[in-house]
Formats: sequence, C-alpha cells, structure tokens
Amino acid sequence: MSAQILTFPSSRAFAIRVEHERDGLGWFVLTHDREHAWLHGGFHTALADAYQLAVIHGVWVTSSAGVAL
Repeated sequence: MSAQILTFPSSRAFAIRVEHERDGLGWFVLTHDREHAWLHGGFHTALADAYQLAVIHGVWVTSSAGVAL
C-alpha cells in the first residue's frame, strides 16, 4: 500500500467576536475562549477594537449582528 500525505493550509485558531450585550446597552468584544471581553458603547468602536486585536493575533473578526465585516 502506498500513501501520499496532503498538506492543508492551517486553519485559523480562533476569531475575535463582536456581540450585542443582552440588555442592549452596548457591544462586547470577545476572545475565542470568552475569558476576556471588552464592553463598548457603540458597534463601530467595538469593531475597531476587534480589528486591532485580530491583527495582533492574525485572526479574523466575526459577529452575529448581521453586519458585513
């Protein structure tokens, strides 16, 4: 039997998430393990913070807000 090992591109380890706070007063920026979170008063400031963290960690930004990121 012969085999060929295929190398796939590495997947990103995690994403930085931007999520609406439950009571509707702000937006959270969450790390992949949800151990760290930052609360922002507006979506755009949260998104800017999330992009900055994503660049540092080499990952992407996601959100369930339905807004194109």
